[in-house]
Amino acid sequence: ITFILFSFFAFASIGQNITDIKANSSEQVKVLQDAIIKELPNTSFTSNQTVKLEKIFMDINKQKKQLADSNVSKLEYSEGAAKIESQYSDLIAGVLTTDQKKVYEKVKRRTSIN
Repeated sequence: ITFILFSFFAFASIGQNITDIKANSSEQVKVLQDAIIKELPNTSFTSNQTVKLEKIFMDINKQKKQLADSNVSKLEYSEGAAKIESQYSDLIAGVLTTDQKKVYEKVKRRTSIN
């Protein structure tokens, strides 16, 4: 019985983490789209762009979660998270149009979307 309860809570926890990662990824896409719309009012992401960006942000968030779960110091986490974000920056830019890329670069310098 103990094993069954442990298994249930372990899988529930994993499911919750995946749900959180998906929700965070969708929110990050929305934040990026809102920033782009603010600069380019007549623009929005296509459904294809949204799907691709959500997948990219999910990968970023999964890697950051793994980093956080590895019990590193705050400094090591900060450095690791910045490295993860920089690794995906070109992928994000590759999904965007030329005008959207310009806004993304401005926003990226001001704040961390990733």
